[in-house]
Amino acid sequence: MKTVFKGKPFKNGTDTQEYNQDFATDHLVESVESVDRNGIKGTVTNIQLHEVMLSMKEVSVEEAYEVEVKHDFSLIKMHFEIEGSNHYTPNPSTNGTSISIPQGHYNFFYLPEVNGTLSFDTTKRKTLEIQFTDAYVKRVLGNNLKEASVKFFNALNSKRPFVMWEKGAPIPVELR
Repeated sequence: MKTVFKGKPFKNGTDTQEYNQDFATDHLVESVESVDRNGIKGTVTNIQLHEVMLSMKEVSVEEAYEVEVKHDFSLIKMHFEIEGSNHYTPNPSTNGTSISIPQGHYNFFYLPEVNGTLSFDTTKRKTLEIQFTDAYVKRVLGNNLKEASVKFFNALNSKRPFVMWEKGAPIPVELR
């Protein structure tokens, strides 16, 4: 599984991240990257364990920026924008949907294809992203998947994009 990013924050304009199939690992894999380039400063922490990838970002930026992103795998994510915001716009040639998550909000979504642009228009970002694959969700929820959410179940089985909330939901105090 591979993700390719293109844009201002990356050395040489491109960053490629590779993962085990379905994020599978039998031990904790953690990476912490300090970022200080092209007007972007902060820390990006990734933790991978038992088919789940956690990404925590805390960065400050001098100006708004965009990043092209492409996965060679489908994506299921719970994304929290604690500070800052982001907007994903799929390339017109893809079977995608736009996703906006403003500050203090979160969302749960499924994208069978990730090929588009992420836009960041704030000077500070603090996020938590929990990513997993459709194989993981099907294995963990099994027959209960349809009971959990018929719309999500149908989207997953027909490989159609799914977004839980159109504009995200406020992060509850308990989760904050």
